[in-house]
Order: sequence, then structure tokens, then C-alpha cells
Amino acid sequence: MRRKHTLSKLLGSIAICLAVCGLTPAVALATDANVVGDQAYMAGEEMPAQTEQLDNDANANANTNTQEGAPEAAAPAADPVVADGTGEGDVQQVVESDEQSVVVEAQTQSAPDTVEVVAQDQKADDAKSAGASLTAAQDEKSSGKATISGRAYVQRKAWMPWENNVAPGSILTLGTTGQSLRMEGLCISLNCDGLTGGVAYQGHVQRKGWMDVVENGAYAGTKGKSLRLEALRLKLTGDAANVYDIWYRVHVSGVGWLAWTSNWADAGTAGFSKRVEAIQVTLMPKGSAGPANDGQCELPFVSYRSDALSYASLVKGSWQDYVHPAKVSGTTGKSTPVRGIRASWDFSDGLMGSLEYRAHISRYGWTSWLSPEEEARDGNNTVEAVGFRLSGDLSKFYDVWYRAHVSKAGWLGWAKNGAPAGSTGASKKLEAYQVRILPKGYKAPGSTTNSCVGKSYFEDAMTRKAQGYSSDTNYLIMVDVDGCRVGIYQGSQGSWNRIKDWVAAVGAYESPTIKGVYSTSDKGYEFGDGYSCYYWTRFSGPYLFHTVLYDKDTFNIQDGTLGAHVSAGCVRLPIENAKWIYDCIPYGTTVVSY
Repeated sequence: MRRKHTLSKLLGSIAICLAVCGLTPAVALATDANVVGDQAYMAGEEMPAQTEQLDNDANANANTNTQEGAPEAAAPAADPVVADGTGEGDVQQVVESDEQSVVVEAQTQSAPDTVEVVAQDQKADDAKSAGASLTAAQDEKSSGKATISGRAYVQRKAWMPWENNVAPGSILTLGTTGQSLRMEGLCISLNCDGLTGGVAYQGHVQRKGWMDVVENGAYAGTKGKSLRLEALRLKLTGDAANVYDIWYRVHVSGVGWLAWTSNWADAGTAGFSKRVEAIQVTLMPKGSAGPANDGQCELPFVSYRSDALSYASLVKGSWQDYVHPAKVSGTTGKSTPVRGIRASWDFSDGLMGSLEYRAHISRYGWTSWLSPEEEARDGNNTVEAVGFRLSGDLSKFYDVWYRAHVSKAGWLGWAKNGAPAGSTGASKKLEAYQVRILPKGYKAPGSTTNSCVGKSYFEDAMTRKAQGYSSDTNYLIMVDVDGCRVGIYQGSQGSWNRIKDWVAAVGAYESPTIKGVYSTSDKGYEFGDGYSCYYWTRFSGPYLFHTVLYDKDTFNIQDGTLGAHVSAGCVRLPIENAKWIYDCIPYGTTVVSY
């Protein structure tokens, strides 16, 4: 009872002090409780922890009071919704003094605000937890649960080992590089965990074109037929296509790695007869950039085309119309020189590079390398030789071939990729030329022998040509129609030696001397109407060897022109040369007119 009385006095004293300060006990205690709560909120601390500590203290006081002999009262269980532990039991607790009732009332008035804040925080935590769970589920679906595997069927190696479970961002490589081996087919599979879908792919095969589309480990290509893959395309299916992009590139013969591409775009070549030697594949998050292009070409797919080039010649002071590859620019059979060349280039496929060309001009030499539409010329001087070349990626996929038609020689051999075609140092004019664009490594359009010649060629060309012919006699007659020359050879095929070399007059352009292989037949002394030609020898129909024109039945020269195209088709010679053939060449001797 003494301790109980002392506590009552202490509480009374506190109440008196509060009254002196102008505060009622209930207001003061409520104000203190709110201040504590506001400070905790401003400090960023969680309200449940603060209120839990306060309520534990209050419960401890209540227990102490009960132990000190306070009358027992019914104490119902705490409401589980109230997170801070303050329940109706605190309100219904019976105490003996009014001062104690004031304290309990203050505690009861401050509880609702605390309960509301704690409930709001609990809801926020629950929502945050639910959102985190949803994000984790989405990340799990798209964060790398798919891998890719594959193997290749390669020339001379057959099946290569499987390359398994390559993760997104890493690169699957199938085939070989640096061994010049064709890939003939492949299998690719997509391994999914939690995703639907797979990988579909299709191969373009030599002489067969695009094969059927296959999926998920099935074989694309051929086996045992020695047919190369030339191009590929790949794509993802199902949910996998919504989560990833599939990127790929191929390594082709003669070039190397082409650029990366994705999602069913073509990778490889068409029309070049180039083999696919290897392929690289990778998975990347949907919409992200593909791997860096560090290969040997800026395009993932290149298709052959030959119509990008056209060229023209300056003849008799006027530019001829442009012609396309394989067509002749200039003239033949007219001894008309080309005095300038130019070319046009229209390659819009995105392949890097361009065409360049130059000309060798009489009394000047080589021009610099020129760009399309620029004119290679020098005043009225004649062109003697030409050169064409490609630059950039174009030179990896194409060869440019060309040849020249030169006076006294005719068509020379084909040259390519910047090498000269025509003549230099021989004072022979270029009369025409041809250009062709072919896939890299294709065989030449024709002979490449003597594509560019010098002075010595014209001194010995007839002899070289003669070695390829046979004769029923030990003589051979060569007629260079364009060069207006006749050569007499003695020996046999492959061992002919020139014993005579004469200048002649041949058929005019409107009545040309025939060209081909013939043989001598009958002979005669004289013919003519209003003129006389002596010592004639027939080699084909009306075509004869005979003298220049004389006045009728005399030896007064009427027309002694030599070294020109002036006759009606026969070959005119000085009288001593015509007589030599008449006297010395047996019947059946081969005559080659070219």
C-alpha cells in the first residue's frame, strides 16, 4: 500500500506541473507522442519499428502495474491488424487513479495515426515485392535460356563435330577457313528452356538454287555430290523470334568473311561460282545491334551483274555511242584510228569501289588513271593501247577483261585488271577494243597470248603465225591483208623460214581480199581490159597474185600503188615478185590470207 500511495503522489505532481504550464495532461502527452512519430518519419525510418518499441514499453508498464497489485481486469486478445501491438486491451485496462486513466487515454488517442501509416507501408512493400517478382519472371524468360548448336558437312572431311550450346552473344562457327574446302551442308538447332520455337534455315546450292526450308537439326544441302553451298538464310520461330535476333555471316572463297546480316536475309553470293567455306551464327537480344563487321566485304550478299559498264571511242572527230560489255567500240577493216576513249560505270548494288581506265597515246605515252566519264585523249594523236581496272570490293568479286584491235596485227590477246592491251613503241594505231566484266577467277574470254606487243612483234608476227600451218609443198605463202604484206616461207609446219617479205596492194574496203586458207592452182601470163596485169597465179576463184597495173600490152605502169587497199580483191606485187611466184611456187602450195 505504501508503494501504491507513493506512485499516486508522483502522478499527481506531474499533473500539477503540466497545469502550471498551461497544458492539460491529455494534450501534453498526445503532443509528445505525435512529435516522436513525426521525427521518425522525417528521419526516413520505418514507422512500425518506432511504434513497436513504444508499445513494448507501454506493455511493460502495464505488466509492472499488474504485478504491483492493480485490480485484475479482462484483457481480450490484441487485434492482429494493428501492427504496433496497441489493442483494445490497453483501452479497457482498469487502474485505480485518474492520473493513470489520463496516460492510458493519451496512448489510445495516438494509436490510430500510427496504425494507418504502418498499414500504408505494408501495402507498398507488398506491391513492391509483387512487382519485383513479375520483373524477375520476365527477365528469366529473356535473359539467355536459349543456346544454339550446329555442325557442318565439309569437302574431304565429311561431318565435322557438333558445336554445342553456344550462348547468346557468343559465336557459333561451322566449317573451315584457310583450307579452300567447300561446305556442302549443315545442321543447326536451337535449344530453348522456357521458350517455344526453333531455328529455320535454307541453303543455296551449286546448280540447284535454293533448297527446301528445314528446321531444328535437319540437314540443309547435299552429300556425296561435290556440290558447294553458295548462300544461306536463317530465322527464328515461335517465342524465340520475339526474344532474340539471329545474326550470321559466311566465309566465301577468294574473298573471306562477308558482312553480318540477320533474320532470313541472304548471306553469300550468286552468279560467281564461289563456295561457302564457313558460317558464323550468334543470338542477340531482340532489336540490339549485331556483331561488328570486321570482315573483307561491306555487304552480306553479292549477286553477279555485267551491265554496269559501258564505253565509247573517239573516231574521226566524233564520239561514238556507248556500247555494253563484249561489244566492239571503234572500227575494224577500215584502218581508222581511235583517238580517245571514255567509260561509264553504273553499279548501284552497294559494293564499294569503281572503274578506272587509261590510254597510251602516240607521242605522249600513258595518261593517268581516269574516273568514269573522263576522256583519255591528247589532241589529234592516236590511241595505241588501253588499260582498265577495278578498285575496292569490286576487285574482290570481278575481273575486267579487254583486248585491242591494232593496225598491222588485228585482234591481240585479252588482258585484265590494269595490264596493257594494244601496242607500245611500235607506232601502230589502235582501231577498236572490247571490254568484259566477269566473275573473279573465271577463265579468259579468249586467248591471252600477245595482249600487248612492241616493235619486234610486227617484225616476227607473220613467222609465228605461219608455224601453225601445213602445205602440200615445201612452200607456204602468208598474206597479211591488214598489213598489206606477203611472206614466202620454205620448210614445213613448225619449221617454216621466211625467204621473201614483200609489200603488196590488196583489196579496197568495198572489194576486200578474202581471208582464209587456200592453195595455188592455175597460172597465166597476162589479162586485163584497158590495162595489163602480168604473171598471175590463182589461189581462190577470181583472187590472184599478179603485177601492178600497166597500160595495155606495155610495161608502162598505169597504177603502181603498193601498201594500200586499192585493188578489186587481188594481191598486186612488183613485176619481179609476181614473176617469182609464177616461176617458183608449185601448184597446191598453201596460201594463208588473214
